[in-house]
Amino acid sequence: MCRQPIGIPYALRLRRRRRGGCRRFLAVFGYDTLTTAAEEARDPQHQLPRAVLLSLAVSLVLYIAMSFVLTGIVRYDTLNSAAPVAAAFTAIGLPWVTLLVSAAAVAGITSVMLAFLLGCARNLVRHEP
Repeated sequence: MCRQPIGIPYALRLRRRRRGGCRRFLAVFGYDTLTTAAEEARDPQHQLPRAVLLSLAVSLVLYIAMSFVLTGIVRYDTLNSAAPVAAAFTAIGLPWVTLLVSAAAVAGITSVMLAFLLGCARNLVRHEP
């Protein structure tokens, strides 16, 4: 018999699990593009794991550094917004940095979408009868 934790209904636990599963899927989904582009590597068995681990390490270091910078600029409870980086720079009176950060976010999303399209095109051509 499975015991329920006190105070947390089953529907809430199920919603949390589903939300966590979606986040993990979207976090890992980007590496599909990396593995699709691995066909052009000279030694994919050696270079692909190195590329995945290196990209994870770089993104982890950048994420931690940016979180330290943001919590050094403003209080952590003011970062609960849709665009916390832009909001932090607006709060300290640098609206031009807000525009720069917003433009970089749009450029980043656009480049990710183009990379996904490259992966989709490769998969479609590969599986064509």
